[in-house]
Amino acid sequence: QGDTRIADFTKEHAADRRFVWTKTPGDVGNGAWTTKWGNKIASWKMDIIFYFDLTMSTFARRLGMQRLAPVQVNSIGHPITSGHDRSVVQYYISWAAAELPLEESQA
Repeated sequence: QGDTRIADFTKEHAADRRFVWTKTPGDVGNGAWTTKWGNKIASWKMDIIFYFDLTMSTFARRLGMQRLAPVQVNSIGHPITSGHDRSVVQYYISWAAAELPLEESQA
């Protein structure tokens, strides 16, 4: 049958602590994959999740909507908004090099 993987993300390898999560054809289009990994991430009971590019991936966006940590943070992927309600993503982090000078940002 060949390789049935569609996407690799993260699954722990003890030797190098690298993560690779594999998506199979049964996970496509039904939300099962996002729910499965959302449950796995939630089981880690993290205090904060930092999404560097929350809106740049539908997978990341769906994970963000699951509220997998009490505090969720978005960053520069789409700097205006994540599109999520404040009850879901509470903070936005940026830095000077990622922002336009005030004069340009107001144009």
